[in-house]
Amino acid sequence: MISANEAIHYAVSFSPSIPIMLGTVGLLLLFFLLNLLGLKESSKAAIVIFIIHLATLVVLCVVCGWYVLTHGLSQFSVNFATKSEHSVTFQLFAGFAAAMLGISGFESSANYVEEQGKGIFPKTLRNMWIIVTVFNPLIALLALSIMPIGEVNNHEASLLAFMGDRSGGQWLAWLVSFDAVLVLSGPC
Repeated sequence: MISANEAIHYAVSFSPSIPIMLGTVGLLLLFFLLNLLGLKESSKAAIVIFIIHLATLVVLCVVCGWYVLTHGLSQFSVNFATKSEHSVTFQLFAGFAAAMLGISGFESSANYVEEQGKGIFPKTLRNMWIIVTVFNPLIALLALSIMPIGEVNNHEASLLAFMGDRSGGQWLAWLVSFDAVLVLSGPC
């Protein structure tokens, strides 16, 4: 239910008139009907979604990186100097815990263990950890370099789409939103 709700938050980028609750219920109903029709999980579909997701993340990071290079690091300096009510230790722990929630693919990879050869699953997990170790901190640093912390809080439901809009324009926001709907709808 949570990922369906998050998917609808990103879908609002396409049509702001979508009601979040009705959209979430509609998305869950769609996947319920697909399941009733006999369409089940597919490792081929998961690979296509994964490749689209990686390509979208690369495009987002490159465009955001270009934005930071052309606009400077002044926003990052302001955000870094902002005082927090929490200790640095707590902030690091909270950031690590939030990053663990964003390890995409772990939940779907286990679904295909029986289709994988001997010794492949540990390699799959290693590769996902490498990808997460690169993208999670990079996207966090780019977010802090592009927008004030207050805007991060205001757009937390669809932050990556907002980053795309801020750094590359509406086309990038739509690309990220499409990818997010695709990825977040997968586990439904």
